[in-house]
Amino acid sequence: MRIYRKIIPKIAQDIIRNLSNKEFVEISSNAIEEAELDIAAILVEYQNAEDSISKEARKTLTAKGMSPEHYFQIKKNIANMRGLKIGVDGLDYIIEQILEGLYISKNIEEIFAEDYEIKKIIKSIINKYMNISDDIDLLARKRLKNIKEGTPEWEIEYPRIILQLRRQKGLV
Repeated sequence: MRIYRKIIPKIAQDIIRNLSNKEFVEISSNAIEEAELDIAAILVEYQNAEDSISKEARKTLTAKGMSPEHYFQIKKNIANMRGLKIGVDGLDYIIEQILEGLYISKNIEEIFAEDYEIKKIIKSIINKYMNISDDIDLLARKRLKNIKEGTPEWEIEYPRIILQLRRQKGLV
């Protein structure tokens, strides 16, 4: 699951405002920004943990002299050891974390909706922002269609193109 740090405040804002507008949660008007910060903190914490796992996976890959094809397996193993869900399971994990955060937040006065209703709203909002990442990936892959994935040239060009596209979209 890839969420850009720059859009985390917008995701948190959308979650809190949607839940509040639908009257799923009650938040006093002076606590809305604090509630958004609570949600943003959960997303940032997840992102930090995922980044740490990625770094450790790259180090392990280099230290053991393994090929880049093993990166995701190593990353998944490290995440499992730390109790963090990544990839497909990462979305459900972060939704659970946000839901739990809503219940323990001092800025949320009352929760009126069922958990599944809140999860549905959170999931739709996160998916909306995750599609940005997917769109960038597709554009990068289209630009690199003549380069085989996994080759040294791909390992150099793919991150460069991704960074370039992120800058164009104002995500960096």
